[in-house]
Amino acid sequence: MILFKLNKPHLALIFLATLVLAPRLAGASDQMQNSPMPSNQQNYSSDIFGSLSSAAIAVAKIRASCVENLMPRESAKATRRYQDWLQSAANSPNGIHAPSEYAWIALIQGDNYNEKVESIYENAAKYDIPPAILAGSILQESSGADLGLGRDFDNWTCGPSQFSVIGWCQWANSLSRSEQDAIGWPRDAINAFKNSHGRVDICQENSFIARESVKPMYDIAMARMKKKIHTSQPYILDASYMISPRPVEFADLQEDLAKISAAHNLQYAGDAQAEKLRFQIIKSFSENCSDHKLAFQTMAFMLNDIYKSLPREIQRAQMLPGIMEGEANPLYNCNHQVTTKGFPLQLGWLLADAVYNAGPGLMPGIQQYQKENHIPWDNFGPKELDAAIQYAIDPKRGMWGIGPQEAKGHIHDLIELILAK
Repeated sequence: MILFKLNKPHLALIFLATLVLAPRLAGASDQMQNSPMPSNQQNYSSDIFGSLSSAAIAVAKIRASCVENLMPRESAKATRRYQDWLQSAANSPNGIHAPSEYAWIALIQGDNYNEKVESIYENAAKYDIPPAILAGSILQESSGADLGLGRDFDNWTCGPSQFSVIGWCQWANSLSRSEQDAIGWPRDAINAFKNSHGRVDICQENSFIARESVKPMYDIAMARMKKKIHTSQPYILDASYMISPRPVEFADLQEDLAKISAAHNLQYAGDAQAEKLRFQIIKSFSENCSDHKLAFQTMAFMLNDIYKSLPREIQRAQMLPGIMEGEANPLYNCNHQVTTKGFPLQLGWLLADAVYNAGPGLMPGIQQYQKENHIPWDNFGPKELDAAIQYAIDPKRGMWGIGPQEAKGHIHDLIELILAK
């Protein structure tokens, strides 16, 4: 989160920004309100987890929230957060430390609303993900805003899904030739490198490439943006600064990239062909990662990859019986036909999102909690999952850092967003 100190000049700027922001927010809100929304949503109390007394009934019988419901809810939340920030600034005689990122998210998160809804449904169907879970996973990252490349606690993430170059690499490698060409993916350079250097996993984190490998590209783009618009807020760093006034070239960052490769002890650190290939991967990532269409595809791919790694009994749990391939799931009454065979809050997909944030080290604690409490996976509802994550991230079990804590917050907020009134 980016912070800056508010003072009287800042308050004047805020007033001006509000004049600009108001019509944008109103327009996004009108666009969302004009989209037909199902009226069959069940009401839940604000104490989401306390109200779910029977996990099996809650998981099986809730009427699914649709993507077109979740986007306006998140928009309202982002707008309230921004308004609260303005109110706090106005009431503070000495100025406060306020997150300017809130204003930017509130400003842009409603852009391309219909296109984003369509993209979420499309990618959810591709991997059989309950669409509300895919939407919630994305919205918990950045409220759906197309954020630029940023440091993000040294995770070096980008876009509305806030993924790193590692996830981008894995997704890009799975694409067809034409799809790879569209994002500038160095397929031929990768094949040539493997032919000359032997087998190497190009996308293995801290093996051939590191998240921090994008830093030299980020530094150049930030310097360009600061020179052009006199600000250094990374969340507005879009791809234009990677290509204007001219595209960033390998020679511009070769030396700095080699230093990072050496610091992370990456394979073939300092090797000219290896460093150029790392540059080509970074270039594809940084020039495309803010595009929500590509970001949603990448997020769905990564969640699916994690889901497939979960124990089979978790993958098979909470499936609606009798649903044939391509048949509409009767728990959904959305603007789009939903054919997923899982319950709307299917455990496996919720866990995929939790592991995405916390890492695979989360799963042993989840499995131990289930074993100790003798809860069948089919009965493992949101309330049980919340308790299991709290159990699993206990530092006594070796889980520490921001990732595990973020996983708990993400899952709690995701479920609350889906089940909200």
